Amino acid sequence: VPALWAHQASAIDLVRDGRSVAVATGIGPTEASRRCAVASRAATDLAALAALVAEGRVGRRALEMVHRHTRDTTPETTAAIVAHLLAARRGSPGSVRVVGMEPHEIAKTCRRLVSRLEPDLVQARADANRATRLDVRTEPGAVGTSWLTAVLPSEIAAAIKVAVDA
Repeated sequence: VPALWAHQASAIDLVRDGRSVAVATGIGPTEASRRCAVASRAATDLAALAALVAEGRVGRRALEMVHRHTRDTTPETTAAIVAHLLAARRGSPGSVRVVGMEPHEIAKTCRRLVSRLEPDLVQARADANRATRLDVRTEPGAVGTSWLTAVLPSEIAAAIKVAVDA
């Protein structure tokens, strides 16, 4: 771990809740806490990816995507995902897979690997989302219509889409 990252890790210990960072930087406490969480991981289990960010080879969003998708995985799964992203692309010896990947590609790769390595965690995430994140909203549309916005279980959303398209 580079000395810079070690220094940041000790500073992060002082501002773990993000409130001090929020005051110092003028951003909201939620965003400050998120940034602190990413920085903490950048100094520990995501240090290899953080080094690529520091070198300018990958963007900050790449690190944030990996953080987001591995925040509740086991250390072994996180290490496997980081190793996969740092490995060479097929047919390109000496390359680094994550370099040049878009954030949505990184997210998709992380989700695929987590579902393969920790299927029970994926199910637990789905159950938690179904319990806490469901929502339906309507707004008036053009005469005789309404806008419908919903966060639904995938199978119900697919059934509604089929019914509307029929």
